[in-house]
Amino acid sequence: METAPGHVCGHACPRRSRGCGHTGPDRVWTAHAALGSALGLGPAAVLAWRIAKWPILLIVVLVIVATLYYATPNVKQTKFRWLSIGALVAIIIWALSSDAFGFYEANFSSYNKTYGALAGVIVFLLWLWITNLALLLGAELDAEPERGRELQSGVAAEDTIQLPARDTRNIDKAETKHAADVQRGREIRNQARDDDDYGTKPTGGG
Repeated sequence: METAPGHVCGHACPRRSRGCGHTGPDRVWTAHAALGSALGLGPAAVLAWRIAKWPILLIVVLVIVATLYYATPNVKQTKFRWLSIGALVAIIIWALSSDAFGFYEANFSSYNKTYGALAGVIVFLLWLWITNLALLLGAELDAEPERGRELQSGVAAEDTIQLPARDTRNIDKAETKHAADVQRGREIRNQARDDDDYGTKPTGGG
């Protein structure tokens, strides 16, 4: 089956699939040739770009995933890793699931009938959700070797990884608020107990 990139959610879609407005690789090649001609590039340069764009795209995805795995967790990473087992698994699962979702959306879904003009937004949000699941799975796979290293080093990491936090401001605020709530609750409980004790004391009399 011939496919054409650039579907509504960025994945390949069948050339003559239901609800797909793309016309296939021939039209894409024509667009590339027209752009190359406008930039003064010859057919060889256009062909080289068509071949080189996929490794370039892979490198861009690797950099994005590596940056996300390094910058988003609120922990002090030991080092920046360009590629890890979790990142590799996440990219593979993301690519396969995105392709499968694109095939499903192009052939079997009815988002246009259900959501009308919002169909593109709904499809994009679903694709973001799939992407998020793949990234979270990869992060979990990267976390387990770190937890294993900490356990082998004698660190109490049975429940959670014991890496130090990179920014503790929000943690400190949450702990301060929690301590204040606990103290307020203790004061209410003590006040209620004092009121009960006062109410049960004998009033005396002759």
